[in-house]
Amino acid sequence: MARNAGRQGPGEAKRHRAAALGLAVFSLMGAPGIGAAEELVKPRLLSESASVRPGGTAWLAVELTMQPGWHTYWRNPGDAGQATEIAWTLPAGFSSGEIQWPVPKPFATEMVTSYGYAGKVALLTPVTAPASAQAGTTATVAADVTWLVCEKICVPGEAKLDIKLKVAADAPVDAANAAIFAQARAALPRPAKGMAAGRATDEAITLDLPPGLAEGIGAGEVAFLPFDGALIDHGAEQRLQRADGRATLTLRRGPKLGPLTGAFPGLLVVRDTSGAAGQAYELTVAMTAQ
Repeated sequence: MARNAGRQGPGEAKRHRAAALGLAVFSLMGAPGIGAAEELVKPRLLSESASVRPGGTAWLAVELTMQPGWHTYWRNPGDAGQATEIAWTLPAGFSSGEIQWPVPKPFATEMVTSYGYAGKVALLTPVTAPASAQAGTTATVAADVTWLVCEKICVPGEAKLDIKLKVAADAPVDAANAAIFAQARAALPRPAKGMAAGRATDEAITLDLPPGLAEGIGAGEVAFLPFDGALIDHGAEQRLQRADGRATLTLRRGPKLGPLTGAFPGLLVVRDTSGAAGQAYELTVAMTAQ
């Protein structure tokens, strides 16, 4: 997944990362000839069904369609960038869950390794109605969506979207949107069976992958992408080693200093030998004593 950044000491890696971040911040100013954000990203708010049951859950999707060559960002944008955010305004008693993030693609340059989406992405979120919701009423759900879209420069964007859901005893899937939601769910990572054991030094984090997961990894490329962007050096090579049916993955540490304790989640992304996207697993790493 990640390119090999060569050998760097901790101080050099931090300077490299700071320069990359400075470039990203500068790029927010825009440049002559670049279209407005609304021309670079077309947002839509969709519902899997036109109605929601009292006490039931409706699945909504914020769909972003980017111009060719441009990309938006995953929950951990990597060395630079900004994750897409959704702020919901809901009727009284309604609640929203977390964004279901599709598996991202890596975007690597000489200075920056980031993670995100090109072309089109649908970010699914569940919205639940209270049991007291009255059938026959209409609920207006609004989303304030903010994003950063980048190519050679970056442009921030925002859209205020809304959709109306009928409260009804039946909530059939809207045939017009069924394929969009099916494709979005197919792009989500699977939950991993078991946890990885993690060990850390000042320079590296080593993951002992769960036995069942290790056995399912073929000859392709493997990378672990933590949800916390400060844990690893995103541009550094990740080394996979196999022995006696076990697999360990070694990552170079990022700017988060000091002992690592507790557990942290992330994605284990497996690509085949051609580099095509294979499968991704949502994996939690439990750190052992250092």
